[in-house]
Amino acid sequence: MNIIIIDLFLNKNSPVGSCILQEIKGLSKTHQLTILSSHLEAKDQNHLAFHKVRMPSQPNFLRYFMFYYLVRTKMFFLLKRVRQSASERIVVQASGGQYTECDICYTQFCHAAYLEEHWHKVDVKGVRKLLRKLNHSFNARKEKKAYQNAKVIVVPSQGLKRELQEYYSGTTEKIVVISNPVDTKRFSRDAEVGHNQRNALGFTEADTVIAFAALGDFERKGLGLLLEALSLLKRDAPRYKILVIGGRGPEIALFQKKASQLGVSGQVVFAGFQKDIRPYLWAADMFSLPSIYETFSLVCMQAAAARLPLLVTSFSGSDEYVVDSENGWFIERSATAIAAKLQDIDANKTMLEEMGANAEKTAHRYSQEVFQERWRNLYHNFTARKTIAK
Repeated sequence: MNIIIIDLFLNKNSPVGSCILQEIKGLSKTHQLTILSSHLEAKDQNHLAFHKVRMPSQPNFLRYFMFYYLVRTKMFFLLKRVRQSASERIVVQASGGQYTECDICYTQFCHAAYLEEHWHKVDVKGVRKLLRKLNHSFNARKEKKAYQNAKVIVVPSQGLKRELQEYYSGTTEKIVVISNPVDTKRFSRDAEVGHNQRNALGFTEADTVIAFAALGDFERKGLGLLLEALSLLKRDAPRYKILVIGGRGPEIALFQKKASQLGVSGQVVFAGFQKDIRPYLWAADMFSLPSIYETFSLVCMQAAAARLPLLVTSFSGSDEYVVDSENGWFIERSATAIAAKLQDIDANKTMLEEMGANAEKTAHRYSQEVFQERWRNLYHNFTARKTIAK
């Protein structure tokens, strides 16, 4: 079987890309793979043919728009050439709506659901709001067509499965759930490295450090609420600090300004984008993601593997691995609710270590080996189907 995999950015720091890299690692042992992406971060490229799709770095709407149409052009010639030279079956896998004539669609977002149910909650204005709306609208149109064409739709959580069933008729029988993987061994807590990183960031042993990590889209992920909660706690003065990992310059500057306006800038450290987030997670005492919308947050699982209790809203996926007051806490998405929960935690700080250990145990249910095996089984079962590659 000749498998063509299409994804915008295959990098270990990309939530979707890192999952596909693990899939590629498992499939490349038994299949010939052709990869179309703007970037491929893979040490072993045996059994791989990589076709680079050159893209601008920003803005996201332009990247998705250009990637979609450039891939369509490349696929026209690639499929023609592959069919002429190979006797094996061709199966095309694409992420979301990035190539709509795919056999297998791997998706970790429902843009239609997000626009209808959650977009109005996002506090973003001006050109950034317009570009993000264009990006979600474009992807919503393309994902609809991809789901119609695909023989199989792979999602990371039961929550996203329910959303696709609600918003896109005819998807129920197509959907397969394969939970996102985490490299539990790699993220296993290194206390010495964490201690050194903690000191380097200026935190003391008396501080309770809350890690927050995201590539961007801080509004949706809930960083603003964490900052507001911190300002509400200021009078009671528990020693909470927030460590923000990720983000680009303009967005970081915007939230630095917000922290200053709220009077908590001295309690927030912006570490910026990090190729390796492990030392920063190991420097923290807990992890929080009060997000409006997720489908199965990979960074939450990485934080759990790093022995951090999780303080999260009840988004898709979190309800499958967070057990309230055992390995983390569910919170309402408001600054007052977060502040109240943080006060409770501050009064019982001794439970953080035990809850972190429970979180680490939870993460082991989502190993890379299990993820790779499930993808191999999916493709094995798919061989009996007729492909629709065009």
